[in-house]
Amino acid sequence: MVDKTPDQKCQDSSGLTCEFSQNLDILRQIDLFSALPIESLKVFALMSSREKYKAGDVLFQQGEDDGQAFYIFSGAGELVYKGDGPEEVIRTVGAGQMIGATAILGEVPRLFSFRAVTELECFLMEREKFRTTLEQFPAILPKIIKTLVQKIHAREKVFLTSRNPDCEACKKNLGVIFD
Repeated sequence: MVDKTPDQKCQDSSGLTCEFSQNLDILRQIDLFSALPIESLKVFALMSSREKYKAGDVLFQQGEDDGQAFYIFSGAGELVYKGDGPEEVIRTVGAGQMIGATAILGEVPRLFSFRAVTELECFLMEREKFRTTLEQFPAILPKIIKTLVQKIHAREKVFLTSRNPDCEACKKNLGVIFD
């Protein structure tokens, strides 16, 4: 991490700081938050921070549970998976995308690492602050769950249409099954 983004001391016509106002605008654009009431979004905006990272910085490491989600304002990073073989770059993530949202929802080890390819400026949300906000606004939880279900459904639909129809392993891994 390079350093925290300097707090912008400007204020808009309502007296809100630029950073708060920008954070609020970003939350309105993220699927996970866009349907939530403005009162809860204001708290999420206040409890989030901005961070800058330099190329090569690892924002989170495969296997760890850091409880952080990142919305990328500028720059690009790559998802990296290390299995039994050599490290593999899965995909690139850039401005306007959020990565790691499941980490703020529950305790799970990261399935891959995320590394800055260029300088990155991110909006950072932490699990404990997310939970504190949920405790203040418990009525928003069904909306968050609805958005998650829609995302999982959309991902499965993409997987179904893009998979190799002869791939037996793909067929076995389709669907979320609760044992």
